[in-house]
Amino acid sequence: MATFKASDSTLTRLPVELRVALEAIETPEVQEMIKALAKYNLGVFMPHSHVKGDGKTGNGFAPLASNMMSVEDDLKTSFIERAEMMSSGHGVPTGWRWIDGEAAVCVASGCFYSCDD
Repeated sequence: MATFKASDSTLTRLPVELRVALEAIETPEVQEMIKALAKYNLGVFMPHSHVKGDGKTGNGFAPLASNMMSVEDDLKTSFIERAEMMSSGHGVPTGWRWIDGEAAVCVASGCFYSCDD
């Protein structure tokens, strides 16, 4: 199996939640989940956002807040509240995750599109 991995120095700078996710990809259990999802043309991703540093830590990654999702629009990624996409009427969900507080699978990423007549 050929995979791209984050360097050890990068891993140490990530929040714990994201390190756990990246390390879990290498486990047989997660590999089997990915294999099972592939039957449905689905994959696995790590819900995250990008943050500007505080002057000490630099720019980087953060866990994606439970009410937020990443969205692609016009070839750009941004972060919005899930409710905004759900009410837009012109989005396609492209990623999902479990949220304990809601005890449900919720949208974590999506794409906006426009239909030209």
